[in-house]
Amino acid sequence: MDKFCPKCGKKVKKGVFCASCEEKTLEYKPVKIKLCPSKRYFHKGQWRGFRDLRSLSEKLLRQSVKEETVVLTAGLEEYKDLLDKPGLKKEIPLAVAYEDREFLLPVEVEVTYSPGISKVGSTYYEGVLQLRNATTESKDYVKKFVLRRSKKDVLVNKVVDKKSSVDYYFTAKKKMRPLALKLVRNFGGYISENPQLFSKDKQTSKDIFRQNVLVELPPFREGDVVVVDERPVLVKKTEKIITGVNLETGKKTTFSYSAGNAESFKVLGKEKTSVVQVEPGLSVLRPDTYQPVKALNPLKIKFVPGQKARFVRYKNKYYVL
Repeated sequence: MDKFCPKCGKKVKKGVFCASCEEKTLEYKPVKIKLCPSKRYFHKGQWRGFRDLRSLSEKLLRQSVKEETVVLTAGLEEYKDLLDKPGLKKEIPLAVAYEDREFLLPVEVEVTYSPGISKVGSTYYEGVLQLRNATTESKDYVKKFVLRRSKKDVLVNKVVDKKSSVDYYFTAKKKMRPLALKLVRNFGGYISENPQLFSKDKQTSKDIFRQNVLVELPPFREGDVVVVDERPVLVKKTEKIITGVNLETGKKTTFSYSAGNAESFKVLGKEKTSVVQVEPGLSVLRPDTYQPVKALNPLKIKFVPGQKARFVRYKNKYYVL
């Protein structure tokens, strides 16, 4: 017996209504998220970063609906100033199009602060990274490191900058050591750690420690001349393994700066001079006596008489740079 659609009267092969009159449905999984003003969201037990609310809405839609032909027409970005309203709890629908129909998929949204972000502006900190012999380059490195990872709770609540000595107060102490290792790898130096008892957990009775991480960079820079094992060395690159030129031999040499040998380095002062003669041997004018003295040219630089130059002196020898 033939069946007919009760709405339009067309013949129906299967079901009650014809394909044109059948009510379209869209199956979806309920979505519940927390949003942080720092552009992070908590979903499925984890905080993650997101670029903008539109792209986040697209991601949530794909996790909620299996149908690949569903298209997002309006997402969380339609809710004005959503991220500027901490404390808000609201059901916000995602408007989607599916088979020439529009559906509203509810999303339970709570705007709150993620861990670490809630501590910004407070006096809370878990540790201090102490940077000594700091340079402009090393300070910039720390700044960029913190900015790049600000969405992952790498946060600094306070900075005490005294030119070559800087203290960074971190809200997450576990992030300090990775930064310390990167600093030493790029600028040389060594690391020293010192945990300090801060308080006791009232529930577990466990001691709570704050961590102090000291990063001492070398007190010399690229271009300085330092005494290494009783030999003057022109520093070429400061990394974990420092490279330089032994001014006695003119050859490349390497060394490290550590807690064990930090006191042994001496930086030699550079002095201005003029070249007196180049043949048969190099002579320069000693600035304190205005007398010519023989000099070594370990870098094999070409000089002409009267040319301005710089030199360092060590054990009555003069090394022109």
